[in-house]
Amino acid sequence: QEYHWEHHIFVSNRGIYVVCFDLTKWLPCENEKLTDEPPLEALAFWLSSIHVHAPDSKIVIVGTHADSIPPDIEKEVYSRVDKEVMRMIVNINEQLWIMDEEGLPFFPIDNATQRGVAALRQKLSEGTQKALTPPEGFLSQPLPIAWLKFFQEMQRLRDLGPAKYW
Repeated sequence: QEYHWEHHIFVSNRGIYVVCFDLTKWLPCENEKLTDEPPLEALAFWLSSIHVHAPDSKIVIVGTHADSIPPDIEKEVYSRVDKEVMRMIVNINEQLWIMDEEGLPFFPIDNATQRGVAALRQKLSEGTQKALTPPEGFLSQPLPIAWLKFFQEMQRLRDLGPAKYW
């Protein structure tokens, strides 16, 4: 909770953000109303926050625990997430990297079998390469000199050790 108040300090237009959520939280339950559920609220919070504080950055949405989704309802769960994410991303279309092979606005990942990991890595690799390529790449633009000075100061303090600067 504390991080919610301060996270915008660390958000930059020169970023590629990976927003993760647990797919098992989207499993259907009886008498539920998804709009009141924490998974949707948390996802909406992070997507909105990144969009507001870093409108030129890129976003990749990752659904974890795909191995815990029963195969017979996998399409239903993915469709449900797809519908809700598509509803939320109206304003962030340019920021979002879509999973090409399935056309989903998120990458379902199964860490146990590594299913989906290769597609995510490929998209991150392609996107990062494009972002680093001048002149259009948003990560290829020169950094302000103040950032370099700040970085050098942080390295200096790290080398001194905590006892010297606290």
